[in-house]
Amino acid sequence: MQVRRIVLEPADAVGALSSAGYVGGLEFSDPAPGARSPEHWARAVWEQAPRPVRVFLRFAWRVGLGLRLGPRDSPTQVLGWALVSSTGQAAVLEARSWLLTARNVVELRGTRVRWTTFVRFDRRPAAALWSLAVPVHHALMSRLLRRAALDG
Repeated sequence: MQVRRIVLEPADAVGALSSAGYVGGLEFSDPAPGARSPEHWARAVWEQAPRPVRVFLRFAWRVGLGLRLGPRDSPTQVLGWALVSSTGQAAVLEARSWLLTARNVVELRGTRVRWTTFVRFDRRPAAALWSLAVPVHHALMSRLLRRAALDG
């Protein structure tokens, strides 16, 4: 299972975040097209990750990035991120801090699944902070997407 990074223009993505300073996309072949909705993919990637990974994610989001997260087990949240919208084609997740606004969009595109992350830097230190987080983001998201795809 290969998860590949893709270059996106914000206008190409559903749920794009206006004035995003960072746009990053990952894409892979859906092993069972149509079996999972975009929201189900989001939940599989984050909520079905191993417990230590979930604990790390919430800690890094809250303490490292200062994101304000909701409850972990709410139907309107995905591991604490607000489920802004959910359709058969896309799920939009959002979290905010005093520094930045982050949005993750999961899209079904035929036989492909695309996960796009948008980050808007709302205060000056946000870009520097995100530059430290982005290598971990790339590595971890690739692994979590691959794991969710293989777990089917």
